[in-house]
Amino acid sequence: MVTWRGNRRVRPGRAAVPETSLPAAQHRAAVRNPLRRHRWSALAAGVVIAVVAFGSWRLSGGENSAAPGVRSTVAVGSEDSVDVVQRLSFASARASLTVSIPTREAPAEGFDPRVAELRVRADGRAAPGLGRPLGKGETHRFTFAEPATSVVLTYAVEGTVIKTRPSAPGRALALLTPLTFEGQMGLGSRIEIKRDGVLNLGCIAAGAPMTACGSEIGRHWVVERIAGDPVVDVVAQIDLPEASRP
Repeated sequence: MVTWRGNRRVRPGRAAVPETSLPAAQHRAAVRNPLRRHRWSALAAGVVIAVVAFGSWRLSGGENSAAPGVRSTVAVGSEDSVDVVQRLSFASARASLTVSIPTREAPAEGFDPRVAELRVRADGRAAPGLGRPLGKGETHRFTFAEPATSVVLTYAVEGTVIKTRPSAPGRALALLTPLTFEGQMGLGSRIEIKRDGVLNLGCIAAGAPMTACGSEIGRHWVVERIAGDPVVDVVAQIDLPEASRP
């Protein structure tokens, strides 16, 4: 006996194939192996999940992250200088930023950092510069044209390298974190130091001795601090370039 469903004929003992919008060849393949569609669906879902997860990772940890925190890139420059780029991200917009070069205690009291030029960009807009050099124990307040959540500081600091004696020729200590800013403790931080010439790192918390810190990742030394932890100074033991040796 032959029955009809819709416009399709169904023979006895054969289940009717459901209506589908697939082309005939794809429909027949799906009927022959119904699990194939499920496997492809699972694979496609996995790809979507992976793309979404990767995108989330880029947003939460990438260079252009809007998550609150500080990411700094540091390079030991000439004989007596350090080049720094700091990217600051705040949870809420602020109309100004106060920076300072604090007077340090032992074992970092020998450094005498001086910033002659400091460029500031707030949400991509240039802000007025220092106007005068900034030295140890001094503070400067930058005011922005509009409140900003992202601030980039670019500067070179002199007086941050001290030759150590007695030691191997060219051996020195370099202060890599000369500048502090208002609200710093409430932000987590990641400092990346170009590895060239850097032998090891030490961290100094206020009133505490220097302790080893940081790890080598690729071509950089990296020091990370969780928001709320004490702010520390990072000092590198370095080998100066041949031309800078006495």
